[in-house]
Amino acid sequence: MPKKVCVCLFIVFFIMGSHVYAHKMLIEPLEQGVVKVHYEDGSFSTRTVVSVYDEDEGLLEEGKLDEHGYFSYDNIDGAYLLVADDGIGHRVEWIVGEERETTIFTENKWLVVSVVLVLLIGIALLFQRKAFRKKQNNEIG
Repeated sequence: MPKKVCVCLFIVFFIMGSHVYAHKMLIEPLEQGVVKVHYEDGSFSTRTVVSVYDEDEGLLEEGKLDEHGYFSYDNIDGAYLLVADDGIGHRVEWIVGEERETTIFTENKWLVVSVVLVLLIGIALLFQRKAFRKKQNNEIG
């Protein structure tokens, strides 16, 4: 494969790799006053701190997740915003009562990754074919 194609593919995979393998943190409301905070793969960190704020951004309460990844808060009526932070760069906010958004990437991650991979391989094969034809024309001419 030509050197330029290899470099381009390496750059694309390097850039995409950070998005494909990163896991985001989610707040999943279970019942009133109880949420589960976890990463996309279902794991969680007990060092995650959840802060509960009112509409005026006043801190109502704060605490860590329990050993199962759950957080319970007492001030149900005054709670407006929950913020979870694991201390290593993952942070998520959730407005109480708001529906969780799902995207095609989080729901069908492996389908999206497979389609992108097939497209990149197809592009690489096209470049390789073009380079092969150019080499043949140079040898003939």
